[in-house]
Amino acid sequence: MTRPPARNADPEHRGHDADSTAFAGPGTPTWTHTTEEPILARPAVGDQRVYAGTRAGRVLSVDRTDGRVVWERELPAETVTAPVVLRSGAVFVAGFDDFGRAETTVHALDAGTGEDRWAAGTARGSRAPPVVAGNRVVVSHADDSLVVRRASDGTVAWDAAAASGDAAVARGTVFHANGDGVAAYGLSDGEPCWSRTLDGNSTTAPVTVDGLVLTGRRSGDLHALDAATGESCWTADLFRPEFHDDLRNMGRDGQGPPANRSAISTLSVTADTAFVGTCNAVFALDVGDGTVRWVRDLDCDYVRSSIAAGARLHLGTADGSVYVLTHEGDVEYHLSPSNATTARATLADGGLFVVGEALPEGPHSAPTSGFLSGYVDC
Repeated sequence: MTRPPARNADPEHRGHDADSTAFAGPGTPTWTHTTEEPILARPAVGDQRVYAGTRAGRVLSVDRTDGRVVWERELPAETVTAPVVLRSGAVFVAGFDDFGRAETTVHALDAGTGEDRWAAGTARGSRAPPVVAGNRVVVSHADDSLVVRRASDGTVAWDAAAASGDAAVARGTVFHANGDGVAAYGLSDGEPCWSRTLDGNSTTAPVTVDGLVLTGRRSGDLHALDAATGESCWTADLFRPEFHDDLRNMGRDGQGPPANRSAISTLSVTADTAFVGTCNAVFALDVGDGTVRWVRDLDCDYVRSSIAAGARLHLGTADGSVYVLTHEGDVEYHLSPSNATTARATLADGGLFVVGEALPEGPHSAPTSGFLSGYVDC
């Protein structure tokens, strides 16, 4: 039997996966695999396997159809960020270690066995997942460096001094968003193209669409920059009173909302629409001019992941729910595991794969375990 090529939703962080088809419908999971540690990053899917990384530095490969563990691998880093799967049969992962104890924090693992093809990186590592494009792996390190390695052997192609952030790649250009703003570099040689200073910390990876670079900021502003020049094309303020009057009364003791209530948390796109997740709502904006087409309030506390695939928008939330919306904003269905919190979802080949943290035992306890569930049509 010919096996389908390995693939993952959006390895270049472009904000969409045009090849995926929407998940067929709701129901109970086909399978669930529990882990001893929470899973904080969206899983990757390829070649009939699902890959996920845990907060304790483990990478898992499980069978797509039944959740059977194929291999497990412990890495030196404290926390593993989202894996990226390539057709070359490699799984690229980055890790983070607050104490700087890890010898290696960026790994290219053999997708079939979990063994290292190569390992490199700085001691503290990266909070952001690697971005893979062609023979380049882009990692924004916590030691304020942007490092681009060759995917084939891990050697450094180029690096640049840049505050920790998130990256995306499009048309041979690396776009890096952080607390300073957005900067663009040539993918092959690191030649600076442009930089743009923006207010507020970056809260999403940059997303490219139709000659634009979109970036969400903690202030609630969504900026659209010209991908060739960095010039501002439009800015949308998604925390205007007409959108969030109710949120302005949600703070403790009548003192207003918590400071992070306005932050943009997720960003995904289609050819003409940007879908923006915030604390308890999702917005649809016209990519051309930033006009808000619709707003959908959700009964949740923060949208944590979003995928625009087919004609559906798939959202994972901080309270463990998964919503599926039409591109017109109608909620098609809502999955809400009874024992989960902080869900993140990946869509691939008509299946939905959800990771998260299991609810803690006590009301003031932190989650200590996690789960990986597959909703698949076998």
